[in-house]
Amino acid sequence: HFSEYCWKTIQDSQRPKTDRREKGVHHLHKSIEAELTKLERNRSEQEATFRAELEKETLKFKKKFLQDTRKQKEDQLKMMLNILQIP
Repeated sequence: HFSEYCWKTIQDSQRPKTDRREKGVHHLHKSIEAELTKLERNRSEQEATFRAELEKETLKFKKKFLQDTRKQKEDQLKMMLNILQIP
């Protein structure tokens, strides 16, 4: 019975340490989850910003391309008109 008493005493003395460890691990787990959530939110915001910038730049290049194409067509038509105007 003495050995059972000793074993029980050792277990009882270890329980607060185990409880503190479990609380610490639980707190650490919650902190990590919160940090991951924050990082995911930041990534989503950055992706949205990047997409908006990319779309804006794409529209700018399309507009420039269309302007250049129009200018080329106008120049070609002017050249053809000049050629057709025989003095």
